[in-house]
Amino acid sequence: MDKKQSTFVDIVSWGYGRISRVINDHVMVTNPVFSANTASLIDLSNLSKVKYSLNNVDFTAIDQYSFGHLLYKSMVVNTTNGSFATPLNLGDGSGLIDIDDATGYAFVASVQKIANGELTTGFSVYKDKALVYQSDFKYGRSISFPVIYNIKNDVVTFYQYFGFDTQTNIDGYYTLNLKTKELKLIDVSSSSYAGTDYQLKDGSVFSVRMDGVYKLTTVN
Repeated sequence: MDKKQSTFVDIVSWGYGRISRVINDHVMVTNPVFSANTASLIDLSNLSKVKYSLNNVDFTAIDQYSFGHLLYKSMVVNTTNGSFATPLNLGDGSGLIDIDDATGYAFVASVQKIANGELTTGFSVYKDKALVYQSDFKYGRSISFPVIYNIKNDVVTFYQYFGFDTQTNIDGYYTLNLKTKELKLIDVSSSSYAGTDYQLKDGSVFSVRMDGVYKLTTVN
């Protein structure tokens, strides 16, 4: 930026490709079929690459939203050598959201099909590969955990909203105490366009939405 210079890094597929966030100065991109038919893990410090064949790996499954780790499906990509690690053995219908390195909590989203064929969603939390919390499953539920979890005293803040249902469900921000399993509604906020939430060190949350940026502050 200071020198006002740019350097070509790689070709990225527009039609079906994915680009990860930059983690540890590394980024994952899907290259177009006509160029290399590969995906690349790129070290942005020296532009060296680890390449993966698209014939073997479906890199439309690169996680574009994780700020904590480079994720492919439910595997963590080692930025040192490009290898894959499976932190949790998850069944069908479940996917790793991310892992909070500071506390060791891992968050997993799950989908179940009910008798009429409709889908219900829930989430679970693991620590040291052991299940410590399992939510109920709700029809039409969407769950969003803050990008920076910053879990304090085993309490995590997250947002969830619900579709139309025969039961009353309240959209908004909740806290979950992972020790006591207490779930508490702290702010009613109904928006299917909650966007991306960022949790700060003081426990407050910035929410980037379609109509502006909001700050949620916990009052003691």
